[in-house]
Amino acid sequence: MPTNVKLIPEGFSQAKTRGVMFWFDQHRDPHYRTPDGVAIFEQGRPYWSWVERPADGVAAPMPVGEVIPMGWQAPFHVPQQYIVRSIGRITSGGDWLKGAGSTQFFKIDYAEMAKHDTEATQEYYRYAVAEAVRLKEPLPKYGQPLSPELRLVVGPPPRSPKIAEACIAGDKWILGQQMPIPVRNSGRLHVPENKELARLLRVQREQFHTMSELDELDSLNASPAKSDTVTNALQAQLNAQADMMELLKAEIARLRDVRPPKGRKPKTEE
Repeated sequence: MPTNVKLIPEGFSQAKTRGVMFWFDQHRDPHYRTPDGVAIFEQGRPYWSWVERPADGVAAPMPVGEVIPMGWQAPFHVPQQYIVRSIGRITSGGDWLKGAGSTQFFKIDYAEMAKHDTEATQEYYRYAVAEAVRLKEPLPKYGQPLSPELRLVVGPPPRSPKIAEACIAGDKWILGQQMPIPVRNSGRLHVPENKELARLLRVQREQFHTMSELDELDSLNASPAKSDTVTNALQAQLNAQADMMELLKAEIARLRDVRPPKGRKPKTEE
């Protein structure tokens, strides 16, 4: 499938040899709609990256730097290491691309992530048990939260392998594809969370701050100059994202037109 490098919108300050390209993972959802009615996940969850535009115009463009989620939010974003191996190597149908070429699709390697997270979790609890024995504390049970005292010694837990398992199972909340529902008597929209997964993510992010760190955070939040700088930077970012969103809408529509009808294979070039 041919790729389509977008011209850099006004306001993006990058080298002239670079362009913007959109990529899509395996999590397609044709039913989800953004507030303005865009089927943003029709081709998969969209990402963007800078790409080098090759001088010869022949080589397939590949990401320069991170591949960044575009137009959607999720409670959890996969580390880049589980994206890069398959970037550009997956067909629009989800199969591995054979031969030369490049596409705009990739598969997140959740199996590898689950393997790494299981090994890290097992090692973490082995360490916790050893420290509990040394401190003459009650032995922790595998997978259960540690006591505050023991956690101060061994640190926060690694990412639970249940996160990868939930992504493989297609949990809409953790993938950022859970449609909001109206809250009764308020008219507001609310995204119901998966409480178990939310707890696992929250435990991993919890940190213990010293008093000096808390004082520094308070002073930064209270500084008017800091607030003005953040506001200006946020506004510039929002303007850039609006330009990018228009490009993304056009790219989703383009891919809809070039993808073959379901059940038919695309013609191969001779």
